[in-house]
Amino acid sequence: MSTGLIAQPAEMDSAEQLASLGKYYEALNAFNHVIASDPIHVEAYVGRGAVYQHFEWFEKATTDYSMALSLNPNHWEARFARAVLWLPSIDWKNRYRVFSFY
Repeated sequence: MSTGLIAQPAEMDSAEQLASLGKYYEALNAFNHVIASDPIHVEAYVGRGAVYQHFEWFEKATTDYSMALSLNPNHWEARFARAVLWLPSIDWKNRYRVFSFY
């Protein structure tokens, strides 16, 4: 799991700040830059997933949350965000697949 050693921490901070200010296109570009320079940066995938979710690009958001979970299976924020996206399509008989940590 990356801690941002390749991407500069300031780049990640800038991406998160842009998103929090509602500058989503700029935040998307910033997250893309972080991921390009550090393709295993878990938090960058979670942040970009949130931006995609804001734009209602749910498939892309799900892909980023899933990537974050493939890098860190215990990342609760990515797991929760992905589960929220999946809620409308959950087969409730098999719901353990969505919410399970194992």
